[in-house]
Amino acid sequence: MKDRMIVALVLVLAASALAGCGARRAAAPAAKGTVALPVRVAAATVGDIVQTRKLGGRIVARTVVAVSARFGGRVLSVPVRVGQGVAKGAVLVTLEPRDASAQLEQARASLAQAETANANAAKTFERMKTLFAEGAVSRQQFDQASAEAEAAAARLEQARAAVALARSALQETTVMAPIGGLVANLHAERGEVVAPGQPLLSIEDTDSVYAEVNVGEREVGKLQVGEEVRVAVDALDDGVFTGRIVSIEPSAGGSTRAFLTKVEIANPDHRLRPGMFAEVRLDTDRRRQVVTIPAEAVVDRGDAAVVYVVQGGIARERPVKTGLSDGERVEVAEGLEAGEQVIVAGQNLVSDKTPVTVVQPAGR
Repeated sequence: MKDRMIVALVLVLAASALAGCGARRAAAPAAKGTVALPVRVAAATVGDIVQTRKLGGRIVARTVVAVSARFGGRVLSVPVRVGQGVAKGAVLVTLEPRDASAQLEQARASLAQAETANANAAKTFERMKTLFAEGAVSRQQFDQASAEAEAAAARLEQARAAVALARSALQETTVMAPIGGLVANLHAERGEVVAPGQPLLSIEDTDSVYAEVNVGEREVGKLQVGEEVRVAVDALDDGVFTGRIVSIEPSAGGSTRAFLTKVEIANPDHRLRPGMFAEVRLDTDRRRQVVTIPAEAVVDRGDAAVVYVVQGGIARERPVKTGLSDGERVEVAEGLEAGEQVIVAGQNLVSDKTPVTVVQPAGR
């Protein structure tokens, strides 16, 4: 607001000074008694400047686990909702357990029968082995007893496996969260019959998230895995976060000729949610200890850039060669020395040798 007041004052005084004089000549010397135009100035300083490239991307979960029904059945309850946070091991879906329970009981009964048959076959084999050694039974009888014992043992192992499978099926009627995170893509509904392997929902781990962005071929070579970058999320107040580049695709994708780059951001309070728009600010170039001035001090003359330096109450036009810009300050590679005062408010109303008076806003 203070800067606007200064600019307004410049305009009023400039209008008064030019009243009745026609259009201002770009390089005409000021006549004696001309009113000095009020301007605001800033000093050229030496420091570092970083050029930043802003690229649009989106927030995605660090880990997404699809949860499916290992065994089929009718959905009995779904005690979670989309967006709900759950801990590892939390109950997500329960299936009707009656069929699985009956199958387990049947498997246990078959196991008991197999254990009895195996025990009898083993005893028979031991008796036949003794008799065969005494020459009381033939080789054929001995071999038959041996085969029956082996078959009984195999059937016992199959029965044990069937019990384990049935027990697992009963346990799987309670579907639990494999990881902690947020519930997403919920498909299961109470009363629905689901098939083995059918997706029920997914869990998104958002303790940390990725900002995914496509980086052009001109910038990608300036990035390194492990480099820190800033990520702005407009949907959140104070939504500027520090992230770290964790991966850069080795080849460009599709027709965009861009390289998918992932930036990991810590998200302990879960403010960042998958799908949010993110602006990734990549530092693509840097200059150290160079002369810089406020960007508004540079006046574009079409084929050249100039600034106005205040010397002894006179604005002097100075051609400059600019370099990097961070949006607020501009590098001056040639034409200006550190400490010189350049006009930053009123620069578009002066020309070379215009008398000026420096008026700084209060508090400066």
